[in-house]
Amino acid sequence: MANASAKKTVVSNSAKIKRMDKMYLIVNGIYILFRFIVFYSSLSWKLVLGYLFTLTIESYIYIQLYRISQPKFDLQENLLSSGQDLSAPGLVSYMFDIIYVTWITHILSLFTNYAWWIYSAIPLYMIYTLGGKLIALLKYRNSNSNSAQPPTKSNRSEKMEKRKTKVKYAR
Repeated sequence: MANASAKKTVVSNSAKIKRMDKMYLIVNGIYILFRFIVFYSSLSWKLVLGYLFTLTIESYIYIQLYRISQPKFDLQENLLSSGQDLSAPGLVSYMFDIIYVTWITHILSLFTNYAWWIYSAIPLYMIYTLGGKLIALLKYRNSNSNSAQPPTKSNRSEKMEKRKTKVKYAR
């Protein structure tokens, strides 16, 4: 069957997007219901700004995931592209992680305002990841600049060269 893998990717992406739709509505619905309606007396402008900030990030990433997962068809409804696989590692998985951290922060912040500190894990992880790559890049550059100079010989190799005698071949 032609494009079997692409068709599986379309089905998988569609299922993930449907689950994301449900969770997006559930988590944000619960937060709005309890924080803005039930516990209205404990609402502050900082909480509103925090929620709007995280909701904006979450919504932007969600829209990007939705766009890249959409299949493309030609005029005869033949599958041209299955869209990017949402179970692929890399940037897509980081985008899902940011959405999950946002949901955890929203739910836990209903119980304590200290839950907003969980969101600081995102930039800290970025610094950790990019910092490690930056250090590796600097080490690589330093090793290349050192290799441009002729290597110095160790004492042992100098002594071995002095002891070398020419091999004489007898006939």
